[in-house]
Amino acid sequence: MRNESNEAHYNELFSRNIGIISEEDQQRLRNCTIGIAGVGGVGGIQLVTLARAGVGAFHIADPSCFGASDRNRQYGALESTLGKNKADVMSALVHDINPECEITTFDTGVNAGNIEPFIEGCDAIVDAIEFFTIEEKIRLYATARKMNKYVFTSPIIGMGATLLVFAPDSMTFEEYMEYNPKTNQINAAKFCPIFPEYVEMSVYQQAVAGQRPIPSNPVAAMLSGSLTATELLLFLTGRRMPVVAPQLIQADMYRRSFDVINDQWSDFWSEFSQEVYDYITLLPDYNRMLDRVAELSLAGTQVLDAGCGTGNLTIRLADQQRQVTAIDFSEGMVKSASAKAQHFDNVTVVGGNVTNLDFPDENFDAVTSVNVLFNIQHPELAIREMCRVLKPNGKLVISSPLKGRGLSAEHRQRVLDDCIAHNIDQDKMNKVLKFQLRLLTGGGFKYLPTEDEILELLLANGFKILVMEEAYYKTNFLIQAEKC
Repeated sequence: MRNESNEAHYNELFSRNIGIISEEDQQRLRNCTIGIAGVGGVGGIQLVTLARAGVGAFHIADPSCFGASDRNRQYGALESTLGKNKADVMSALVHDINPECEITTFDTGVNAGNIEPFIEGCDAIVDAIEFFTIEEKIRLYATARKMNKYVFTSPIIGMGATLLVFAPDSMTFEEYMEYNPKTNQINAAKFCPIFPEYVEMSVYQQAVAGQRPIPSNPVAAMLSGSLTATELLLFLTGRRMPVVAPQLIQADMYRRSFDVINDQWSDFWSEFSQEVYDYITLLPDYNRMLDRVAELSLAGTQVLDAGCGTGNLTIRLADQQRQVTAIDFSEGMVKSASAKAQHFDNVTVVGGNVTNLDFPDENFDAVTSVNVLFNIQHPELAIREMCRVLKPNGKLVISSPLKGRGLSAEHRQRVLDDCIAHNIDQDKMNKVLKFQLRLLTGGGFKYLPTEDEILELLLANGFKILVMEEAYYKTNFLIQAEKC
């Protein structure tokens, strides 16, 4: 039972948290219980970080003991703890941080016999079970879902970490990881959409095959602890909801990158590129938009096509005898654009993310971006990156749908009129429309600004406006802006 002395001691221990979170938030954390399955590499650091934040109770589970190879990244791995059970060691360590903390240990790990008591009473669950212990992971996620609990997981590779959160009513772990119950296997690549290029592929492939551990180090483990603890603390105090699957957070200290990725949309755009995307080029007004973008970016000799799609704008830019770098986050789009550009020696097509461009500062004379911004959760990140890679007075030419304009009855009628006037196959346009409706109903239109809002965004992030027009049947803004 808590008394005034305990209350004062707790408040003193965690007083430095106040100002970042409120005293009320701190009390919420004190009254929370978090279940952490696996307290070795990432789980141990997650546990200690949450304990130092003032979380009042934990259920922790781990059947293994500390070994010599754990010492490069595991918080509790010391000379004095070799051979000792991880759950017992970490329980004692947390009590040294906060003697009041209530800890229930499961030193046989989570299994069919104790999974429900492990989850019962917890406000959230952390999955830090060994990466390829598939049966235990499936059991943990299925039971948590049944008991209406969120599950946070943050695997590591190289000097980076990802964070995936599975809500009781969101995409399931099994769906996201493409779990095959017949082979009891998952698609490990889904944990890490942007593979760290500095990690030796042969080593990673051996790890996926179970021939060696996944290469990681203390930087990655500490990053995982920070990512997980941050999202959990904000969730538990009601500050914000976490990004849930199929979205995930991926950060990498070596690459100096932080990305919020929707892996579902990468697959969608790949499918779109393979099936019907280029039917859009049958529409005269779409081609007029691309021609106008190419015209407005003529001042530059080094051009970045940011979000190149299947390369329709890319090859227009290349035809103007300029050096063009084209990027897209969708593997299918990159493949299609590369095929179109294969006969150009002045084009480079690579995978990349417009919110984290892998290019030096002041590298391009012009940046073009068509129908990209609407699919980005935080468009300001993309605009800042485009500004960063532009040379002084460099030109940004950008077009994306405006609020209330796309897929309206008026838009569809204009497309239909053009199909009739130019003898365009309406079945092909209907297939394009079906994909666009999937995008709409699936939440793919994340940023649809008014004209004032897009102007404000550009002006606030280093640009002045030179030209603003409507394009593509008046559904899009088309802006030429100059880096200030």
